[in-house]
Amino acid sequence: MAVMLVVSMLVINANKATMVNGKFVIEHEYEAAVANMAQDFIDEAKVHMFDELSTPGMGGPIPDLDQIATAEALLGPDAGESTRANFDDFDDFDGYTETVNTIHGEFEISIRVRYVDIDQNPSASRTTMKQITVRLTNESLFKDDPDSLTVYQFEFVKSIYSD
Repeated sequence: MAVMLVVSMLVINANKATMVNGKFVIEHEYEAAVANMAQDFIDEAKVHMFDELSTPGMGGPIPDLDQIATAEALLGPDAGESTRANFDDFDDFDGYTETVNTIHGEFEISIRVRYVDIDQNPSASRTTMKQITVRLTNESLFKDDPDSLTVYQFEFVKSIYSD
């Protein structure tokens, strides 16, 4: 009888360890999918010009930003740029949202672009740097509380001098 009890406890502990390990594997798969999706959006955005008003190869001293950078309040897609295929500069991604279906389920994606200072703090005025923030959620991505989704956030800073 004692042997049966010991064997039962070993089997229960082995099953519990297998379940915990499986949970970590699944979480890792989801997090890898999130990181890949975010990086895809960032890669797509960073190949575009810094701004609608800027031109490639701007080097030298800090330019007159009022002439070559869109005002903060006007960041986002311009008239006629209703889809990503029409975006032609970095800040066109501001305000973009999409639901992406994958083998891991639906991911809600939202993007924000804003000016940042040298320390990457948000700036209400035009600067030579813009930061894109890609936020992703999925109904299966939560930590300990199933009512509280985990929001994954990825950022990239583009300089006017990178064009």
